[in-house]
Amino acid sequence: ARIHLFHVDLSKLKTAALFAQMRDRLAPVFRHYGLSPTDTVLAKHISTAIERHRRLRHETADLAARMIEEAMQQSIPVALVVGREYALNPGIFDNHVRRLLRDKLMVVVPSYVLDLELHEAYGYVYWRNLHFILTLLDAVATRTLHTRVRHPRLRELFQKIEKGRALLPVVQVSTFS
Repeated sequence: ARIHLFHVDLSKLKTAALFAQMRDRLAPVFRHYGLSPTDTVLAKHISTAIERHRRLRHETADLAARMIEEAMQQSIPVALVVGREYALNPGIFDNHVRRLLRDKLMVVVPSYVLDLELHEAYGYVYWRNLHFILTLLDAVATRTLHTRVRHPRLRELFQKIEKGRALLPVVQVSTFS
C-alpha cells in the first residue's frame, strides 16, 4: 500500500483556498502516477468537484423536502435523526432508526441533509459536527430551525412544522455508550 497523508481545511469550499492547500501537497501523488496537471487544470478539477458537491447537497435537500411535503400532506409526523455523519452515513444507524420510526408512522430526515447557519453562541466548540448538533438541537427547542436552514423549501417546511403544537421530534444517535 502507498499512503500519502496530508491536512486539508475544507471549512471554506473555495477553489483558490483549496488549490493553495492541495497544489504542493498532491505533487508526490501526481509524480507517483506520472501526472503533471497544470495549475489551470488542477484548479478546474477542484472547481468542478466543489460544484458537484454543492449540487449533490442541494438535490439531497430537495429529496428531503419532497419527503416532508408528502408526510405533511398525509398528516404523518416528521422526525430528525441527529448524530455524527459517520454514524448516520452510509446509513447503518440511520436506516435502523428510520425502520423503527416508520413502524410508528413517522418520516425520518437525517440531519446531514440540512445545511445550517451555525449558531454563534456555540462557536467555542472545537468540533464542527458538535457545533452543528448543538445548533440544530437549540433551533428545534426554540422553534427557530427555519431561520437556520439555508435551503428555501426546507426553511418553509420547518417553519410550518414549528407553528404546530408539538416540537419537532429529534432522535440523537451516538456511538458512545
